[in-house]
Amino acid sequence: MITRRLILALALLPVSSMLAAQSGKDWMHDRTGMACERSSGKPLYREFHEVRRENGRLVEERVTYRRPDGEIFATKRVDYRTDFVAPDFELSNSATGHGEAFERQGDALVVRYRASQDEAERSATIPSAAGLIVDAGFDWFIAGSWDRLVGGEALIRPFLVPSRLDSVDMRIRRLSRRDDDNTIGFELAIDSALLRLVVPAIRVWYDASTRAMLRYEGISNLRDASGRNLDVTIVFSSTPSGDGGCRESTDDNARG
Repeated sequence: MITRRLILALALLPVSSMLAAQSGKDWMHDRTGMACERSSGKPLYREFHEVRRENGRLVEERVTYRRPDGEIFATKRVDYRTDFVAPDFELSNSATGHGEAFERQGDALVVRYRASQDEAERSATIPSAAGLIVDAGFDWFIAGSWDRLVGGEALIRPFLVPSRLDSVDMRIRRLSRRDDDNTIGFELAIDSALLRLVVPAIRVWYDASTRAMLRYEGISNLRDASGRNLDVTIVFSSTPSGDGGCRESTDDNARG
């Protein structure tokens, strides 16, 4: 139920985000992510997240992607009015022409994808899937399933893959946790054993106290000039500059 999910999600928001909600319809900074190439640690881009609320309710998020020199090369808008876990969204990369989107058109679920400026956009109407996770909705799914995941339950849900114009089943589980560490990690891996051989898992870490995302490791939704998804580590900060830099990646189960 959206109402129960909304109540839980708002309860899990960091204090800084809750204070931002008091501004009503204004766009407010939410977090900044510093993205580095996972293999080398080379800085690739920063992503600046802003949110807009109406009467305290989150309705939209916009993300601006900037190169290390400050140049904007991609943007994304996410609309949470209908669903937090499967929100409408649109991503556009002006540098490569890559773009992808998901939107509701009446009762239809429409996904659009364009690999590059040299290729035509493809689109499809996909069947409604119970528990569908779309784009940034995985963060809200983890928030809403926190107790079950932390308790050791593995959950399988369909995850939208715009390039396939379809969804794939993903298994979300908690990683092991060190006693001296205040972070909790989760892994998102394709449920198919065959596909797992070619598609690496995504791992995300959260502050155990605030439940705010601290780090993301895996393929980005952004692509390089050859059309391949960037393999990144993203470190999140509550400061607009996100000057914390890229931290060293950890071993598979060393944290979480």
